[in-house]
Amino acid sequence: RIYYSQATSITFICPMLFDSFPLDTQRCKFQVGSYSYDMSRMVFDVSTLGYIQNSQSIILDYEIIIKNLKKNDRIFEAGALGNFSLAGFEMTLSRHVMSYIITYYLPSGLFVVVSWISFLIPPDIVPGRMTLLITLFLVLVNI
Repeated sequence: RIYYSQATSITFICPMLFDSFPLDTQRCKFQVGSYSYDMSRMVFDVSTLGYIQNSQSIILDYEIIIKNLKKNDRIFEAGALGNFSLAGFEMTLSRHVMSYIITYYLPSGLFVVVSWISFLIPPDIVPGRMTLLITLFLVLVNI
């Protein structure tokens, strides 16, 4: 057995899907391994996984969770070339939703409820209904 430890700083790209924004959760896998030695000659074993978080960024509105790779993600199956051992981690980014609810959903919902008041105003009082709806529209556009 050979033990090797290396402290590194890694920057990698994580492809994200924003289909369910702002209720999205992103998962990114970072995998490294040997390209010339298969599992019969070299097996990676990550016994400890640590990271240093300098400070929680105000700009980043995600909660970051870093975990070890699952067992099936630690093996790269290359067909006739054999299986290759991989090491790495999985990073999960969960978006903080509360700021979006307070900033966008709550005011929009309240304006919709207030706009329903226009149905209580008699149809022959057009200026009152128009004033209410135009005011709500202008406020909603400025959110």
